[in-house]
Amino acid sequence: MDLKEKQSQFASVESMRENVKSGGKSAEALLPISVFVVASVLKDKSTKLLTEARGLDDVVKILNDITGDLDAKKACIDALKLHKKYLKKA
Repeated sequence: MDLKEKQSQFASVESMRENVKSGGKSAEALLPISVFVVASVLKDKSTKLLTEARGLDDVVKILNDITGDLDAKKACIDALKLHKKYLKKA
């Protein structure tokens, strides 16, 4: 790891630390990773939700069905990818 990468990594850690201290009230407040985990699961199941769900009850049933067989590793990997995209756009 060269010096520029270390400086960049240190700067991002420091900005996260400042965000925690300020309570996340700044304009660049970071979202918790749990938001991205939920987004990755919804993105993964979006076709099933869009084709089968006719109402809120159907959405709840579909989400309850996937709770038992959720691939946590895949959900976390996808969440990190979404988080990376989010940070690039921010």
